[in-house]
Amino acid sequence: DNFEAFVKEYIERFKFGVIDSDDFRKFVHEKLAKDGNLDNFGWEKWFNEPGLPPVTPSFDEKLFLSCWKLAEAWLNCNDAKPVPEDPKVSEFMN
Repeated sequence: DNFEAFVKEYIERFKFGVIDSDDFRKFVHEKLAKDGNLDNFGWEKWFNEPGLPPVTPSFDEKLFLSCWKLAEAWLNCNDAKPVPEDPKVSEFMN
């Protein structure tokens, strides 16, 4: 919810205009910084150093792995071995 509100306000404020990295950083701090949560963000690495910043996002892969397993089952199915139901995928689709 916070991110969606942030993006909407970002678009509204800067539409039809141009901003630089410093303007973006100020906007992020104005809208998202709470209790020093961005103090150690590492803006210099993100803006001024080559390559990707050292951030590895983590994702919940349970649904992805269930879908992958189901896709493999579909690829390997035949009349003698029908495709099994996967409750995680069925729940997500409903």
